[in-house]
Amino acid sequence: MSTAVDAPRLAWSYTARSNLYAAPIVADIHPSPGIETVICDSEDQTVHCVSAGGHDLWKLCAPWNKRQASSVAISAAARDGAATVAVANGDGTLLLLDARTGKDVLKKTVTRVDRGGLLWADLDGDGRDELIVCGDDG
Repeated sequence: MSTAVDAPRLAWSYTARSNLYAAPIVADIHPSPGIETVICDSEDQTVHCVSAGGHDLWKLCAPWNKRQASSVAISAAARDGAATVAVANGDGTLLLLDARTGKDVLKKTVTRVDRGGLLWADLDGDGRDELIVCGDDG
């Protein structure tokens, strides 16, 4: 028995200024209606939080000196009552951002993350997520 499936429809589009090496991340992280998409515009060195309607909610002009090749990671449990976006770069910079505003919560030098990645998980069972950084230097 076959079931008819509706063809997908375009809800919105985003025109990047450069290549997107990192996959976009989708989550409900902002008070605006619907689900947001966080996009790293790699060569432009910007991170965009795009609304469910396709409009920029915030944009971070990144402080690093290499293209952005890794995806962001999002946690609802890293800070009390506030979603957090983590983004790391191949120059060793790690930024934690308030997901509602895109403002820095923390800036730190860690390992190079060019093709590595980030992952939030509650490693010690305390109800708060810790950040795992998978760097390129082993």
